[in-house]
Amino acid sequence: MKISKSNKKWLLHLVCLVSFFLPNITVFAQEITEKPENDQISTDWLTWNGNFQRTSYAADTLQIPAGGRLYTKWKRFLGERIEVEVEPLVAGDLVYVAVMNGKLYALDRKTGVTRWVFEALSPITNTPSIILEKDFSAVYFGTTSGDFFAVNALNGSVIWQIKLNGAVLSSPSIAGGQVLVGSLDHSFYALDMYTGEIVWQFSADAPISSTSAVMMHDDSDDFLVFLSSGNNIAYALDANGNLVWQQSMAGTFTKRNTIVVSHGVAIFTTRKAGGEYSEELTNPPEELQGQPADPETVLNAWARYYQVHPRRRTLYFFDALTGKDLWQPEIDLTRYAPLYIPYWGLISPVVNPQGFAYFPASGSGGDHALDHDMRLWEIDLKTGAYAQVASQDQFAPRFDEVGRPTLAGNSYYQTISEDISLFNLKTKQNNTSLFGNGFMNHRLPVEFAEVETNRLFGGFAEYFTRFGGSTQTGFAGAVDAISPLVISGSDAFVISWGHISALSTQPGAVNIDYGVADFAELPANPISPSAARDEVEQTIQDFLQSGAQPSPQSRMWAWMKMDMGTFWHAGEWVSTLSRALPYLTPATQKQLNEFLKDYLVSDLLNPAYYEYRPACLDFDQNTVLDPCESLGGIQATWYWSNPNLVSERIIALDDYANATGDWDLIKQNWAFIVQRLEQLESYWNEVNGIYIFETWHAGPFLPDLQIRMLTSVMRMSNQVGDEDTYIRFSQKLDQMKPTRMELLAYSSQLDERANPIDLTADYYPYLSDLSSFALTPQVYEVSLNDASELVGIYQSAGHDVYPIFLVGLHPVFPDSDIYQDARFQNVVNQNIHAIEAFFPFWYLGDYAHASPINGNEDDSINPTLAADIFQAKAYILQTPYDELARMVPLPYAGGNGKIDLYRLQNLVALLKANIPAEKNGDGKVDLEDFYIARGMDRTRY
Repeated sequence: MKISKSNKKWLLHLVCLVSFFLPNITVFAQEITEKPENDQISTDWLTWNGNFQRTSYAADTLQIPAGGRLYTKWKRFLGERIEVEVEPLVAGDLVYVAVMNGKLYALDRKTGVTRWVFEALSPITNTPSIILEKDFSAVYFGTTSGDFFAVNALNGSVIWQIKLNGAVLSSPSIAGGQVLVGSLDHSFYALDMYTGEIVWQFSADAPISSTSAVMMHDDSDDFLVFLSSGNNIAYALDANGNLVWQQSMAGTFTKRNTIVVSHGVAIFTTRKAGGEYSEELTNPPEELQGQPADPETVLNAWARYYQVHPRRRTLYFFDALTGKDLWQPEIDLTRYAPLYIPYWGLISPVVNPQGFAYFPASGSGGDHALDHDMRLWEIDLKTGAYAQVASQDQFAPRFDEVGRPTLAGNSYYQTISEDISLFNLKTKQNNTSLFGNGFMNHRLPVEFAEVETNRLFGGFAEYFTRFGGSTQTGFAGAVDAISPLVISGSDAFVISWGHISALSTQPGAVNIDYGVADFAELPANPISPSAARDEVEQTIQDFLQSGAQPSPQSRMWAWMKMDMGTFWHAGEWVSTLSRALPYLTPATQKQLNEFLKDYLVSDLLNPAYYEYRPACLDFDQNTVLDPCESLGGIQATWYWSNPNLVSERIIALDDYANATGDWDLIKQNWAFIVQRLEQLESYWNEVNGIYIFETWHAGPFLPDLQIRMLTSVMRMSNQVGDEDTYIRFSQKLDQMKPTRMELLAYSSQLDERANPIDLTADYYPYLSDLSSFALTPQVYEVSLNDASELVGIYQSAGHDVYPIFLVGLHPVFPDSDIYQDARFQNVVNQNIHAIEAFFPFWYLGDYAHASPINGNEDDSINPTLAADIFQAKAYILQTPYDELARMVPLPYAGGNGKIDLYRLQNLVALLKANIPAEKNGDGKVDLEDFYIARGMDRTRY
């Protein structure tokens, strides 16, 4: 019987409703409605993870004899970084690769020769998707500028192009004649495959950067598409964009993860809290410490762990039709148990056509002794039953690492750095010599053994870590320097360190093109002044209407000696909101003024928030604990008396009064403010002319914060008529400026003190002269030696980009006069240049990988770095608007909900930039645009 499309949808919803109330019917319902798994599998590899179910299963199995190797057929260096979410695509006789310089390459499958190149003008961060029909073939992809393209797969000509309202950082799905993709504008789009017309649009509550998956139904165009947003919401939508179900998930946030759907189960992952990328270090199960335990003990222990700590859960198995959470610990503890999959979402389960999924997860763990005891687990998606397939000794390529997987038959392939291994699920044989130069090298590209260094990486071999695909640090030469293996017919393809390689099971002639540097330009489509103002207005309106109160944030939940672990404290909130006031409409200004005044009275002028008392963000309780009496668990802690936070609050009081003109509030509370200043006096070092705060109490050394605090005190004391305070702090400022310049110069010297790269000889043996690097150390801590001399402890950019923000320059202030010093500008320029040499895509912000940096093995610490660099360019280097507008850091992934302070700071910095006056056709200045661009009320001029 033929069922109409509308009736099919009615039937689908009826099945969903029935299966919700009668869970035992679910499997039966799936069997009669769901298409066979992996029905799109062929010798072609047309999208991320091989198919739109994202199972990473290859129909072809490479015929490799026991102990055999793969051989290079051809290899190309494509001139720029290739992001970790990019896989080679194979369609017929072409291989497609997307590059961060905005170019999409189509290469000849046999030779690697370029057949065509399409230039999108903005970075492509994810794998495109391809559709092949008899009379139509297209490649679909988006860019960081929000441009989304359909180009002819045969010749690269544009079929259609559409501008979305936010960056596209995921791979599109294709189903029912629709191209399905999410954007950082919080929207998920269905675009007509042939025309690019928006068929429907679904709005989420947070940016969408994760790659969706599709489940087709029977023999029609009906489907469900599964997506997730940054605030940990899982969604299922039907072919018309209607919400079928949604589920809240735990974890810190969701960004750039991949959803997998198979046999009626939708698998979602989120990002974990706490330190470490491979296992849970906080309160690990006691029974798993010491000697490795048997699989049943391990499985039960971790299931109980996530039952006790539900907010730490990062793996979800949902019924694809109803959204029901299939882990029901009160019924069966271990079925569909949420084990932790390592590596920040870079590894997702691989699934065979029989519905068995495989992924690595921790066995014991807890001490990060580089012996993680990873196990390879199999889960039957039809029943949720787990089985341990292999121990770490059996299947892991290294003693301490696992790799990114591809499944072909019983062959479980893993990739790390530049190496490929093969583990047979049935025979348990592990070939770690399948391809590469040996897994123990870990971060030494095989190319260094092939040819002279000066021919590699376009002549930029010294900066090779920037081409690793995920990180600016040399320490991340593992899963995040290489793509999973792509298998097509008797060939395999892999991307590593910016190179695309074609591999074969048989040796033969090798064609290698080491290429030339082809670095990215700034993205296209700069944000306009009016759009920036509109976003500032909307952001403030959303915040005010939400009724939310300012709260500190943490992205690391880890250990980091150059960071306080938390940010967005009360002072930063008030300063940021105050600086946004000139760019708001009068009505919003009035509302914000009232909010700020109330908040100052309740918080910044409250003596309780200056006491010597620890407070903390507790991840498990999802709240601020004040006091934080029981230190432990996953917590980010600070002291209310932290002198950096006290300084930040003093600055905020000044910013508020200066922006609102409400100096009466300052005058009424001047005695209280002076008391706060006295809190800082014990830290003043008269000899060296600087405040020396203890690191354990204050966090990093922030001299520019100190300078700006002194400036604020002088301005406030002048307004209230306190001449003594004005004189006293102006004298301190006169002393501090030369000290700051001395430390700035001290930190930029390249002498025997300035070689922080202790591991150079071990990891970079081909280098003989470190002076060729842009080593620009930055002081992050100061102390006095036995002779009472000021001593700086510093780190450098170099190979491993230290530190994560511009130490001493954080935060960057709009009106610090020390920024006008040419020496200051020169050193800041050097610092930024050093970082950009290894990490040119810093403006990806929260969506850039940074794992690990200075012992913090997490990929979520770039928002601060991006904000610092952008604001330093705006306020210190005075970068013109036209250039600055093309590098505004991308929005925050999630976590704070209604407002992203960094984004707000960056937009205000942009609006303060030097904007060339627009001219009309007659050559005259368009005053309206001129005033709008500068945030001015036209009626006042």
